[in-house]
Amino acid sequence: MKTPDEEVAERIVEQLRTARLLSESGIRKLYPSLVAGNLKAEDWKLLFEISRANSEDADATQNQ
Repeated sequence: MKTPDEEVAERIVEQLRTARLLSESGIRKLYPSLVAGNLKAEDWKLLFEISRANSEDADATQNQ
C-alpha cells in the first residue's frame, strides 16, 4: 500500500510528464526527494534549470 506522500508525488510526477515540463531523468531525480518532502524552492528551480538546459542541448544536437 502506498503512503499518502507517495500518492501525491505520483500525481505531481504524472502532471509534469503530461505537460512535458521535465525530462524523464529529471523526474527520476525528483521523485525520491518529493516523496520524502525534502524539496525547497531552490531545489525546484535548479532541477528545472538543469532539465531545460539538457533538453535544449538535445534539441540542438537533433537540428544539426
